[in-house]
Amino acid sequence: LLDRGGLSIGETADSLEFEGGVFYRGTGLRFQGGWTDAYSVPIASGGSLAFSDRWTINARVFINFDSRQTLVEQAPLLRGGRLFMSVDNLTDSYVEVSDETGATPTAYQRGYQNPLGRVVQIGFQKQF
Repeated sequence: LLDRGGLSIGETADSLEFEGGVFYRGTGLRFQGGWTDAYSVPIASGGSLAFSDRWTINARVFINFDSRQTLVEQAPLLRGGRLFMSVDNLTDSYVEVSDETGATPTAYQRGYQNPLGRVVQIGFQKQF
């Protein structure tokens, strides 16, 4: 797209998305993420707001215990179970917004845009 032609105001011209995974003998890794380019948006009072680029990466690691027969024999409660850990926004990134003076408007402060930041979850799922 030349000179952002065909895009609505406030939409990035360049972006990249990826997703993948690996699974072997009951253990797996899944990941997905992306990148969006920086852009600026004109504002009604004159000037513009500059939005930074952003990388995001989300990952999930898991173990299916049914694929680990010796472990299930030692602890039958694990049969049909899966232990996982997921991390959303692994890079703890957010879009930085600034006006022409370099100040960040209140509505675009980090706590309003990305209140959770990096989120780590650990869980156990069981089929009965």
